Amino acid sequence: MNIIQGLWQRLRQADYTWAWLLIVLGAGLFCLREHLRYADHRREAALRQIEHEKRRNTIQVVDRSQSPAKGAGWKTDAQRKASWDEVWEGQWVRWTGTVVQVSGRATAGDPYTVYMRCSPTTSLSDTRFEVDRATALSLSKGETITVEGTLADHGVFGYKLDNAHVSRAGRREASP
Repeated sequence: MNIIQGLWQRLRQADYTWAWLLIVLGAGLFCLREHLRYADHRREAALRQIEHEKRRNTIQVVDRSQSPAKGAGWKTDAQRKASWDEVWEGQWVRWTGTVVQVSGRATAGDPYTVYMRCSPTTSLSDTRFEVDRATALSLSKGETITVEGTLADHGVFGYKLDNAHVSRAGRREASP
C-alpha cells in the first residue's frame, strides 16, 4: 500500500508542477495578448488623431494664427512664436495647392525642394517641402497637388513641411 500511495503522491506533485507551469504560461500569453491589444489601440488612436489634425489644420486656420497679414497682425512676434511652438509645430496637415517651383541638385540622393501656393491670397509660394528626385521630376509648374506632412517651420518664406507625401489632383492652373 505504501508503494501505491507514494506513486500517487508523486503523480499529484507532478500534476501540480505541470498545472503551475500551464497557469504561468497561460497568464503570460494573456498579458502578451492584452499588451498587443493596447498597442493596437494606441496605434489606431494615433492614426485617428493624425486624420483629425489633417482635416482641422487647413492653411486658412494656420494663417489666421500665424500670418500678420491674414489675421494674426494683433499678435507680437513673441506671441506668434509661442503659438507656433505650443500649437502648430509637429501638427499634421493636408493642403492642396499649385506647384510654383521645384529646385534641387542633380546629385543622386539629394532631396529636391517643392515650392507651392496653397492660399489663394498669396502671390508667390507659401509652402515648401522636400521630396525625392523621382517625385520632383514628375511635378510641373502650375500643377495642382495635395501634400500631407507635419508643420516644421514658418517664417518669411512660408511654411516648411516635414515627412511630406505628394498626391496629385490632376489639374493645371491656367497660364497668364
